[in-house]
Amino acid sequence: MHGLIVEENAFGSNPGTKDIARHLFTRMSCGKVVIVADNPLALLGALRRQWLKLARKVQKERASTLNAQRIFELNEMVMKMQGVAFYGYLAG
Repeated sequence: MHGLIVEENAFGSNPGTKDIARHLFTRMSCGKVVIVADNPLALLGALRRQWLKLARKVQKERASTLNAQRIFELNEMVMKMQGVAFYGYLAG
C-alpha cells in the first residue's frame, strides 16, 4: 500500500486527544498522518492544544538539562514539533 502504515483506533465519544498527541509524538519521524473523525474540526483544536502542551514539556526538559548533547537533541525535537501543521477537512 505505497509504504503506508495503517492503524485503527476507536476512542468513542471521548476522542482521547492526549493519547493521540503522544502517539503522534512517538511517530513524528514517520511522515504525514491522516486522522479520520466524525467531527474533525473539534478534534483538530483539541489535538493541537495537546500537541502544544507536549512541545512545552520538551522545552521545559531542555531548559532543565545541563548535558549539551541532550540540549541539542531536545532543541531539534522542539523545532520539529513547532513545524508540524494541523489541517481540518470537512467532506461534503
